[in-house]
This record gives sequence, C-alpha cells and structure tokens, in this order.
Amino acid sequence: QLTEGQVVLETEGASGGVVQYVGRVVGVPADVKSVEYSCVVRYAETTISSGIATIKIIDEAKLSVSSTYLLYGSTATLAVTVNYASELPVVHWRVNQDATIQSSDAYTDDTYTSFLVWPVTENVEIQTTVHHGDLGTATQQQAAIYTYGVREVSGPASVQLGSSYNLTCVVTSLSSDHVTITWEREGTELVPASLTYSEDGQILSVLSVRSVSEGDYGAYTCSASFPGDVTSHASFHLTRTSECAIPTIANAVIGTVDDVVQHSTEVGVRCGTETIVIKCMYGSWDKTIVYCPESLSAGASSGMIVQLITGAGVLLILITVLLTAFFFYKKTKTSRTVSPEPRPDSVEMYKQSLRH
Repeated sequence: QLTEGQVVLETEGASGGVVQYVGRVVGVPADVKSVEYSCVVRYAETTISSGIATIKIIDEAKLSVSSTYLLYGSTATLAVTVNYASELPVVHWRVNQDATIQSSDAYTDDTYTSFLVWPVTENVEIQTTVHHGDLGTATQQQAAIYTYGVREVSGPASVQLGSSYNLTCVVTSLSSDHVTITWEREGTELVPASLTYSEDGQILSVLSVRSVSEGDYGAYTCSASFPGDVTSHASFHLTRTSECAIPTIANAVIGTVDDVVQHSTEVGVRCGTETIVIKCMYGSWDKTIVYCPESLSAGASSGMIVQLITGAGVLLILITVLLTAFFFYKKTKTSRTVSPEPRPDSVEMYKQSLRH
C-alpha cells in the first residue's frame, strides 16, 4: 500500500516550478520481497508524465542452528540467511568472542547464505554481524549451543609396572537427565570405584587400578547413556613407560635416592651381606628380589661380639675344670692290679707258696 504523496519541496524559477512529492510504502506482507510502484503527474486532467520504480524489501538476517544441545565432540552447523537487492552482504562470525573466518557462503539472485561448521568441545556462544551493502547498515544476531555427555577421561600418560593409578571420567548432564556411566577396557566391562554428583551438573566417575600388570595397559572407554537412546563416549590410552619405579624391599639398602630411574639404569641393592645389581629394562627390573635377611646394626654387632667372647671364655673355663678333674681322678684312683709272685722252681716250693 502506498500512501498519498505529500509535497515536501516546491520552488519556482525562470524555467518553471519544481515540486517534490514523497510517498511511503506501508503494510508490506512478509512474503513480499519487492514492491513496484508508479508515479503519475497530471495537470488539469492532463497527464504530463509518469514513471515506474521498484522497491526491494530487505529482511532482517536470520541465524539458524542445527541443534541447541549437542554431545561433546559432535559438529554444529550454523547458517545466516539474508536477502539483498544488488550488493552482496558481508557476514562476520565470532565464536566465544573470538573472530573466525572458517565459514563458507552461497547465494542466488536475491538471497545470500553464510555457513559455519564448528566442532563442539564446550558451550558455545555465536555472534554474527551482517553488513548490508544496499542499506549501508549492519545488524547482529546471537545464538548459544550447550554441550553434554562425556567431556573427558583423564589419568597418567604412562605408569610403571606394580604402581597404582586412577582414571577420572567427567560427564556433563542436562538438568533432569538420568545418566548411566559404564567403564570398559578392550571390551571387558570394569567396575568404577566411585561416582560423585556436583551442583553444576558435572558427574565424576573414578576407576581405580591397583598394582599394574602387563594386562592393565591399553584403551579405557567411559560411556554415558542418556534418555532417548543417546550415548556419549570418550577413551583414554594407558601406555607403559620405559622408566622404572624403585622397588620397596624389606631389610634392603637401595643404592639411589631417586624414586624413578631411566631405562638401562643399574642400581645396587644391599641384601644382608650381599650386594645385588638390578637393571631397568623397558619399564621393569631384570631381577626380582623377594626377601632380604634382616641386617645387624653396629650396636647389635658389638653386642653379638661381646656375647661370643663371653661364651668362649666360659667354654674355656669349663674345659679347664674338666681336664683338672680328669687328671686328679687318674692320680688318686686305687689300683686293683696283683703283683706277680716269683715262679717256684719245684713242686714242693709251689705247694709251700700256696700254703703261705
């Protein structure tokens, strides 16, 4: 609808008068992109001149988002669409206050679209500024994307054999979601040690592994299941280190003050009166010492020596007493030996000796 023209300028000169009229277009439907209008000048029922022109309707730019809620690690697709008359608009994108040029565009005879494909790793605030070349003005649009699901799985990059460690799975949930969290390693389901809920919608699930063995290395996966059959995953690969942790051996004296040594390092272990050399080989020791006898301290050694000397003295005294008693016994013992009588020279002398 075009309002009736109003005189806004009227002048007269030597060559005639000039009159300027202004009309205003009102009530344009949303689906109308251009308006054609005509201007006719009549004087005294006579048409002096007429003209036809077209008005292009420039709509406000529209920012659309593929989804307001997305899982961590997914991709958001955003688009700004705006129509134009003759000069292409220019669109500037900002993600979390940072400018980006990672966009593409497409256009037809009267419509321009700018696209942005963005990997979602956190909550995202999007702002676009559209510069309309036909109008000489600029407009701004804003949108937000909220992330949920398994945000990360954290733990030590590498561990030594025999040590213990924890893996932590951080899950972001929506306000009223019921979340089920599971762990697995190489397809084998594991039981987490704890599950903690925080006020900001974060859920912490901790998996503990004690006394690491060869079978504990590999990929660990934390999964979170949400209503609507939506599942989010994140994995953590635990690798074996080439370093070795110094073993704890009872009654042994370790020849280093370090807690961890590098590959190919040799360490002396004093076990009792023997010194054993162990070598670090790709994260494990080439020898395993199970037991060391308890070593004696300096005070205990001195006490033992005193006891040995005392015992030896007592033994010598006892031996002396026994030898003295033996010789005294031999000396004072009564002999039962009968002295032999002279041999008689005749039977008569033999008989005489028997009578005696």
